[in-house]
Amino acid sequence: MLKNSKDISLLLKSMGLFTLIAIALLVFGSQYEETKYPLIGKGSPLQGKVIATGASQSVAYVKFDDGHEFKLPYARNNLYTPFYLNTFIQVGDSLFKKQNSDTLTIIRNRDRFVFVLGEELNNRLGPQWNE
Repeated sequence: MLKNSKDISLLLKSMGLFTLIAIALLVFGSQYEETKYPLIGKGSPLQGKVIATGASQSVAYVKFDDGHEFKLPYARNNLYTPFYLNTFIQVGDSLFKKQNSDTLTIIRNRDRFVFVLGEELNNRLGPQWNE
């Protein structure tokens, strides 16, 4: 129980310090993710076999067998299940993307799957739902 103003002051200082530490961890943690996993854009070529994958919001994190790690932006293809790229990619998939292209090809068990980075393909709902 807080009995005097010194106790309250100490509590408030502790809460402030905790808040500052939490904010610093969030900022520096996100900076670390940005440098560890560079974002693959249209201008970047990509080729490799996936040995680890993760998802955060609409982003896919992949690690290749050569040790490189990348972040892939949102992509969706409604022909596949799951249809979001970040949950579709699996360990063992081979990924290919040509430089200056936004098309990502995934080879899995001799099957070919196509996603367009930053786009949605094969919208089942039709144009009236895109308004």
